[in-house]
Amino acid sequence: MSNPVLPVLTCLAATSLAVSPALSQSLLPTQGQILLQPGSTALGLAPGEAIAAVALPLDTPVMSREGSILVRGQIAPAGTLDGRALFLGRTSGDVQVVFRANSVDPSGTYPNSVVVQNSTTTGLPIGSGIFAQYRISPRNGYLLFGGQLYDGANPGLDGLIHAPSAGITDGVLYWGANWDGVGAGTLLLLAQQNVTTMPGGAVLATAFGGANILPQQVTSLNSAGTAIFRSILAGGDVVGTTNDSAWIIGTPGALSYFLREGEAIAAAGGATIDNIVVANGTSTTTFNCATNEAGQVLHDETLLVGSGAPPVTAADDKVLLVYNAGVHNLLMREGGVAPDATGAPMAGVLFGAPTISQGFGPTGQAAFHCTLTGAVTTATDDALFATSAGVLMLIARAGDTIPGTGGCVINVINTTSNFSESHGAVFGVTMTGPGVTTLNDSALLIAKPGAALTLLAREGDPCPGIAGAAYGSNLGAQNFGSSSLHRINDRGQVLFGLRVNNAPSPAADYGQAFVSWTAEQGARLQMLGDSVNGVVWGGGTVSASSPTMVSQPCGDGSSLSFHEDGDFVIRAQTVTPSGAFVARGRVGSLQASPSTAPATGGVTQNLAIDLGPAHAGELYIVLATSSGTEPGTLSPIGPQVIPLNWDPFTQLSFDYPNSTAWVNSLGFLDGQGTANAAFVLPPGLFYLQGLLLHHAATTIDLATFTTTGVTEPGSLLLN
Repeated sequence: MSNPVLPVLTCLAATSLAVSPALSQSLLPTQGQILLQPGSTALGLAPGEAIAAVALPLDTPVMSREGSILVRGQIAPAGTLDGRALFLGRTSGDVQVVFRANSVDPSGTYPNSVVVQNSTTTGLPIGSGIFAQYRISPRNGYLLFGGQLYDGANPGLDGLIHAPSAGITDGVLYWGANWDGVGAGTLLLLAQQNVTTMPGGAVLATAFGGANILPQQVTSLNSAGTAIFRSILAGGDVVGTTNDSAWIIGTPGALSYFLREGEAIAAAGGATIDNIVVANGTSTTTFNCATNEAGQVLHDETLLVGSGAPPVTAADDKVLLVYNAGVHNLLMREGGVAPDATGAPMAGVLFGAPTISQGFGPTGQAAFHCTLTGAVTTATDDALFATSAGVLMLIARAGDTIPGTGGCVINVINTTSNFSESHGAVFGVTMTGPGVTTLNDSALLIAKPGAALTLLAREGDPCPGIAGAAYGSNLGAQNFGSSSLHRINDRGQVLFGLRVNNAPSPAADYGQAFVSWTAEQGARLQMLGDSVNGVVWGGGTVSASSPTMVSQPCGDGSSLSFHEDGDFVIRAQTVTPSGAFVARGRVGSLQASPSTAPATGGVTQNLAIDLGPAHAGELYIVLATSSGTEPGTLSPIGPQVIPLNWDPFTQLSFDYPNSTAWVNSLGFLDGQGTANAAFVLPPGLFYLQGLLLHHAATTIDLATFTTTGVTEPGSLLLN
């Protein structure tokens, strides 16, 4: 790439400076985009049909790296048989129905049968278990969800068996392809209860369409469309209860065993795997299977007591394994010697049972929590570990000093944590030390291999955007545990939630604050939820019980609800009136809205840049790409990687700044490091339908002639 700076400087005479208005104290209602709420319509619904005005008409959504959002919703007016559907979209104007209850089997396998709303195993068209769990791949538009078939209106034509017996055949798992946000894709049968046959003759006997049989925690789907799920087995080579459950991996027509009960693990002394699934489709011995784009899988298992050499005991039967190229490698084993912060073994200090940190990196890095045993005390037994370049290291431990607290130390590490391969694990703790009370005894931290702890927030500290408010409830009962929603993406940005009260006197509870944090901008209020103080958005007052987000990994290092580009998706509830809505938001230094525009042109995507006061007065330029954001383009005059792959669109945006297409895309940031730009697609380019564009801004310090900052990429789908 030629040096882009000198031609840019020649354009300055024609540049109009931009000054952005101050950001709202509550960011989501001003910057976010509502996808669905009560009264919303979608492509595929009949005239007069819309999202129902009920207490919880929408479930918790999932989102791809490309920005497509998948969610189940309730429809009104609708009958008892067709009131649920899966919806897919990026913004409110492009939402479409993927599949609706009481519609004919979309795979074409059973043309006389319909997929029913069902929360039981009877096969009767009742309940609401259909599509209760669902996944979308990070890229390329693959879907995964369960359902139940019913041929009651045409008994015998398709031969389905609905009776709750060994012969039941109505539970199915659907796999979708080409659901990229433009037009409809295809849906195929991935697996069918007591029909899909595996090598050795066993059939998959799980009721895939039953409610909560396959939650996101026990499924995976990567950008190649490879799915992983678990199932009980019957018939064929099944021997009693010794090998009657398994992890399954593959695509339609190409399923195989990923791991089977009774399989020996060489890295664990030949010990065999205990139950993966029990009869009701759940398990107390295995919970996670996170895959990445390289095809590696992180999974936790229980070994069969008495198997292996030396024989497994109840004190060493829990393991974490990383599957790679057909081999299950041991990440850790309960009872094994734990490493210190350099990766060296700690004499006499042993692993306890692990809890996986949600997140699995593109190169196979992972993290987990456990309570140590052996040469420890109750003041030093809680620990968090992570791998770096394949080396397992201690990253946080009870007794560690927390920076910025005046000498306080970690007391207990909460088991719920979220992990980014590049930036470490975000987790909550309780603490002890000078000045600690019930109103300030918890904190949210980031721990990373080889780095000091980072304090993000402490109970009792001021909450941004709410005058006089502090983190924590007025009873001191709230801390940064599982309810705080803490998520970290692979850019190191964090989302978290906590109740807030008026500090320092704990007399009033203000509600639930939803907060973002970045290294550049610090903490910012995204939204406040409360029946009295909550923001009015999504058709009502946002309640204190929201938002909700999915924490499980999506298959490329981010989570299913918060991605590397800063995009996130939530389901929030409302009161007065009671309801719920699904919204997309964005964390970081570039707000890009809307996220879709017609290929016919004329719709403006607003690009709000906010790199903070550290970049005040610097030159900025907004660039575009149509060929993705990874690996990006290395700046020729600075250390930054601009997250855009250089292509003809990049060259156009570089050659024509401050034009009718790229408005105010070149100029100087104001005193707060902010500016407003826009992209307006010219008319007549309908042949660009389906193209996914990205924009990002980079800054230049004219005194040193170097690039100094870069924003996240913001996406725009032309539909």
